[in-house]
Amino acid sequence: MIRRLARCVREYKWAAMLSPICMIGEVAMEVTIPLVMKDLYDYGVKLQAMDVIVNKSILLVLCAIASLMFGVASAIFASRAGTGFAKNLRHDMFYRVQKFSFSNIDKFSSASIVTRLTSDVANLQMTFQMLIRMAIRCPMMLILALISAYQISPELSRVYLMVLPVLMLALILLAPMVFKIFDRSFKMLDKMNNIVQENIHGMRVVKSFVREEKEVDKFTGISADLARNFSRAEKILALNNPIMQLCVYTNTLANRGVRYKATFLNRVMSADYRDLVYENAPVILSTMEISDSAYRAYTEGMRAVVTNGTAKSIFANYPVAVAAKTGTAQHSGSKDAS
Repeated sequence: MIRRLARCVREYKWAAMLSPICMIGEVAMEVTIPLVMKDLYDYGVKLQAMDVIVNKSILLVLCAIASLMFGVASAIFASRAGTGFAKNLRHDMFYRVQKFSFSNIDKFSSASIVTRLTSDVANLQMTFQMLIRMAIRCPMMLILALISAYQISPELSRVYLMVLPVLMLALILLAPMVFKIFDRSFKMLDKMNNIVQENIHGMRVVKSFVREEKEVDKFTGISADLARNFSRAEKILALNNPIMQLCVYTNTLANRGVRYKATFLNRVMSADYRDLVYENAPVILSTMEISDSAYRAYTEGMRAVVTNGTAKSIFANYPVAVAAKTGTAQHSGSKDAS
């Protein structure tokens, strides 16, 4: 199926190839900018070297302009390739329908064919544009960000490696559920188009037999079912955000209920390291009231997961003390921890 759809790109294959290349360039510039800012502070501001400050500032401006140009070029190439792909696909489908045999005509209703030529082609166009842009941007951003984070701080970069399996597992579990709902919804869309087509073609008959209310009820029913299915799919997709927040607030609980604003800069010293120019005080975003007994039980339970629980083999020889939480309840010899 993918090979057949790829044939519809045809004369727009160069635009489809240039779009991900430009997207990789945009991602590379976005990851390079924080590294240049780090060098600007370490070797320019801290040492009061004006030549370094000027050079790094110019490099920052060039990186920002390059990122903007790469992004605009990627969007232009993606839109051109997407619309061209949809045009060729619609052309091929239309001429394929003209060659249908009588058995195929009986198998596919006119409402289904109209849906294939309109909304399905539009969905494939949007999918193709996202494939050559976002499907390239996200993995490249992940890879380049991990490399940059490891260069800056190998210890802190391990946080990404601990959170990634949780997010990947969530996507693997949610994707099949959403796919089934969307598949059922598109079949309902065919049925709704068929109802509309029958009502338009038989408008005189409907009015003659006073069937207006019946037709309205039919359309209202299928429309409501379609809305419920799409709403259910969006609710499942919305679970991604709570899962990400769960990772954040797990660290908050481990910090005794205090969530701080993330910062990269602790303090700014003078060039001779004698005077404190600026100190970035911790900013508390939110706090949670946790009693001493609850906090003690929480920390001891998470520590027991690593020392005596299911994650013992993973962190047996870890250089620092680690606490964790698995998806199952932990049991000890004296009592259960719920």
